Amino acid sequence: MYTRGKWQVGKAIVVLVGAVLLAGCALVANASPMKVDQQADGSTIALARGRKLIVALESNPTTGYRWEMLPAEGACLEQVGEADFRSESNRVGSGGIERLTFQAVRAGEMDLQLVYRRGWEAGVAPIKTFTVHVSVK
Repeated sequence: MYTRGKWQVGKAIVVLVGAVLLAGCALVANASPMKVDQQADGSTIALARGRKLIVALESNPTTGYRWEMLPAEGACLEQVGEADFRSESNRVGSGGIERLTFQAVRAGEMDLQLVYRRGWEAGVAPIKTFTVHVSVK
């Protein structure tokens, strides 16, 4: 049988354990995005579920070329929004960095494959590719 003091200690432990578990979940959800660039091509990346991945690659959309994700069956990543381009110069037509953001939505593994091509050129091979193996826990 519990005495009042033991009951209070038991409740405090339950509250403390719950707070620690919630804090751990908040840390994963609020973790800063992992950022990678061309140097990560061919590597393996481990992400926690809920974390974002930002891939930043050289691009020049004024030429018609853009980075796009190839469909992947059973994908554990989903693209968030549209790609974002930031010019490295204020000159018209200059290149820069295109950033694609992905979110780890489920546990699993996949190859994230990006291709640099003109969307209207059917049957033409991309001029650049980027692939990373992603493992989501």
